[in-house]
Amino acid sequence: MVLVARTLQDIHLLEWTSILIAAIVCALLLLLIVSACDRALRKRPWTAVIIFVFGAFYGWGLIAQANALLDTSPARIFQVAVTGKHVSSGKTTTYYLRLEPWGPATTSQDVSVPSSLYDYADVGVTVCVVLYPGALRIPWYEVERCR
Repeated sequence: MVLVARTLQDIHLLEWTSILIAAIVCALLLLLIVSACDRALRKRPWTAVIIFVFGAFYGWGLIAQANALLDTSPARIFQVAVTGKHVSSGKTTTYYLRLEPWGPATTSQDVSVPSSLYDYADVGVTVCVVLYPGALRIPWYEVERCR
């Protein structure tokens, strides 16, 4: 679960379908391996469901992290205006910037950012969206100050 939480906080994906399919495949493989080691699992269907769910979360986080961390491809940079900002607080505080449409993103969207970027980027300020193709060909991006 920590892997998924870090992934959601650190990596912004443009496409979810490929990772979702791969996560389901990963969960099924994990379930098959556990079933082969524990034949009594068939008598405990809820245990199998839990293994599948956690396996899917793990697979999703693993694939998304590998896609970003192993990506050595050149990035494309888009200069994008900030059109709004807000903070969401609860157990944790998350800072969001609303960005105008850019590159493959055809609508305005809220993007979580570090507090330092949130403090810097007032409405109307330009930030840079750095788009990477991904090591597994799943596009992902970061938002940062323009240099």
